[in-house]
Amino acid sequence: MTCRWGGLPYLQRSHHRVCAEEAAGTLKRPAASITADLPTLAEQYDANWLVTDYAAGDVVIHTAHTIHAALDNVSDVMRLSTDIRYQRADDAIDSRWQAHWHDKDGL
Repeated sequence: MTCRWGGLPYLQRSHHRVCAEEAAGTLKRPAASITADLPTLAEQYDANWLVTDYAAGDVVIHTAHTIHAALDNVSDVMRLSTDIRYQRADDAIDSRWQAHWHDKDGL
């Protein structure tokens, strides 16, 4: 799967299943580094990968429960990605988000 700018694909409706599995305590995978095999993951979720061509200045905001991937940037245009998290002041702090990201951190 390639997109002209690399792009950020989203697994269709994945947030519904991830939220339900998390609430039921049956979430089997960490949210980070699930797999590099995107076609098989889509098949497991019976869903499609959704992509678009992004343009300079585009901003994409999504829930932490939405499965997404980063594709290789196959152009000479730089892509910048940041991870900024917000929550209600009266919500308990999720300890999973209190350390620097690592591929084995279980997020």
